[in-house]
Amino acid sequence: MWGAAAAIVFSAAAMEAPAGLAIPGSTVRLGAGAYRGPWRVAARVHVIARGATVTAAAGTVVTVAGDGVTIEGLAIHAPPGGTGIEASDARRLTLAGVEVGGGRRGVCLVRTGLSFHGGRVSGASEYGLWARDATVDLADLWLSARSAAVYVAGGEARAGACDFSGGEYGALAFRARIEISASRFHGLFRAGVAATRSRCRLDHDRFEGPFTDAAVSAIGAPAVELRGCRVTSAGAVGVKLVNSTATLSGDAIEGARSDAAGREGDGLYAFDSQVSSAGDRLIGEGGTGVTILGGKATVRGCRIERTGQEAAYVGEKGTLVLIGCAISQAPAGPMAGPGATLRAERCKLDRVGQPDAGLPPGPR
Repeated sequence: MWGAAAAIVFSAAAMEAPAGLAIPGSTVRLGAGAYRGPWRVAARVHVIARGATVTAAAGTVVTVAGDGVTIEGLAIHAPPGGTGIEASDARRLTLAGVEVGGGRRGVCLVRTGLSFHGGRVSGASEYGLWARDATVDLADLWLSARSAAVYVAGGEARAGACDFSGGEYGALAFRARIEISASRFHGLFRAGVAATRSRCRLDHDRFEGPFTDAAVSAIGAPAVELRGCRVTSAGAVGVKLVNSTATLSGDAIEGARSDAAGREGDGLYAFDSQVSSAGDRLIGEGGTGVTILGGKATVRGCRIERTGQEAAYVGEKGTLVLIGCAISQAPAGPMAGPGATLRAERCKLDRVGQPDAGLPPGPR
């Protein structure tokens, strides 16, 4: 009879599920080769794989059936319509150097605590990582899926030094709390981060467009914070806020582009939102640098340069306060629509209102 801390070694010849996976507290070492799933992993099992790959014909390849499971170095290939790893009501699951490919969802979590670092999730037809009411900690991962690399509903997720690419969205959040730092979003179609009724903190992340919606989009979000982020080739809009409260500081937003009808192309767009912006740079936007429709925005110490339309616009009973901003190379300065309030204090304007103000400087 195996002891609670038994170490069990399997070679590639053991094609079926290793027996140790079902023994709580076991350490299972897998040699190189291909293994057949599905697997069910008991509580406190530690799987150490070196060159091992597990697949299944249908359904979920690896099901975590208890707390304290750790899986290292395993490659998991999910079948079409299936799931790579699934865990429900597991307080602690650790994945290290794990690669998950294919399937409908790479990793699926419900009420589970996950720590996942140094791995890769790719090729899922829907979500790379799908989590509901879970606590997720991601670090040094490459994440890609057709719909969204990461989807979080309820619970909270933290990601650091991750790469989000190759689908509609990088990260989607609904009624959740997400924190992402030092990460890269690129090769995405609609948005880098889209948060609905969620608390969202983004710290020194890079967003490389173009995006058809926005690099960062928030709807009904009680708290959105961007600090030191950089958006290049933004696409339709750099940061889009609807019925949200947001704080931006030290960000650079560049290259939003208007469509053929002259719509969008704003660096910062806010509708019925409360916005504070300090020390941000909005450069080379095809539309306006800042558009505020309803709500209130205070923009302090920011640079707004080379816009295709007015530097800033406030309308629809909105309030825009500009303090100590530097505005240059714009066809028009800040403007207010009917019923709106615009106040500018200690702002500097350079080459504003000239016919060529929206073009980069240099020989013509």
